[in-house]
Amino acid sequence: MEKLFEYLGQIQNLLDQILTITDNQTTILLSLTGSEEEDEDQALDMMAQMADYKDEITKTLSSIEEDFQACYEASKGLIKEADHVRAVQGLVKAILDSKQAIVDQEQRNLLLLQAHSKKKIERVHVSHNASHVSDVYKKQQKKV
Repeated sequence: MEKLFEYLGQIQNLLDQILTITDNQTTILLSLTGSEEEDEDQALDMMAQMADYKDEITKTLSSIEEDFQACYEASKGLIKEADHVRAVQGLVKAILDSKQAIVDQEQRNLLLLQAHSKKKIERVHVSHNASHVSDVYKKQQKKV
């Protein structure tokens, strides 16, 4: 029984870490507005590193969730007291709420990244090809 609560605590802790990283990614995305290209590159590199770390945490989380599930299946018959049932339900509800908060924040981050990408595409200036530039230069020289 104690092991169940330990697993639930570990799961909640990992979800809190993921949510914190996701919130930090939001902060980075919001800071991209009007920043220099070098700053943007650094910010996007940092976001990629954060995403890699979240992947590592997610793998650990999946493993712990599997362990929890096996432990729960083995000991669910022992959870008979109303206090224990409510405690497990409360922890599971908090975990589900955390997972939903992460999903919601990830969706907002995706929208922010899409908006930033769209602005960046709109700002791209395509210069004329070399022959066009030389022709314009030659015309200017003839006028002088």
